[in-house]
Amino acid sequence: VQPLMALAAHLSVDWAQPALLEALGSKTEMKGLIARRDPGVRLNAFARVADVSGVRTWQRGAGIDRFVLKPAAGSGNRDIGFFCADDCDESNEQALTRYFAGLNEEVIIEEFIGGEEYWVNGQVDEYGQVLVTAIGEYDRRRMNGRRNIEVGARTLATSHPYFSPLAEYADRIVRATGIVRSPFH
Repeated sequence: VQPLMALAAHLSVDWAQPALLEALGSKTEMKGLIARRDPGVRLNAFARVADVSGVRTWQRGAGIDRFVLKPAAGSGNRDIGFFCADDCDESNEQALTRYFAGLNEEVIIEEFIGGEEYWVNGQVDEYGQVLVTAIGEYDRRRMNGRRNIEVGARTLATSHPYFSPLAEYADRIVRATGIVRSPFH
């Protein structure tokens, strides 16, 4: 994205928003930005953590039993760890220790929310108006000893009962970021 930002700036195209694009590179920063700009929007609980002690402090303070750990940088699903409170699994503490031993980067902890997972694609114009172009539902399953493995997805019809609420939520989230002239997923 950096070369595109430089090119857009050189052409005086108001797309490359350096401060915003920097926040887009960090899940923690992006969620914080959205929460500040639209405090009423529903987000799962989240924080930065650096070690098992930080996880336990946050988890107990937030009163959350199930949570996810993942690198804060980037947008892909890599190095995802699903965990729960102390008493749900005897090996939980060892798994948490192993998780942090394998990473040398900023980690975000998020409240785990179960259920179906959806995606929303669209475009934002130069005025910040959001156009949703497609919404779909992931097909994620437990396999090969892992949870949440994506095996496919299906697109929702605009008449589907979830289409409008999902489009409205995505509109609110995208507007809260402040991004313009950009596709989104």
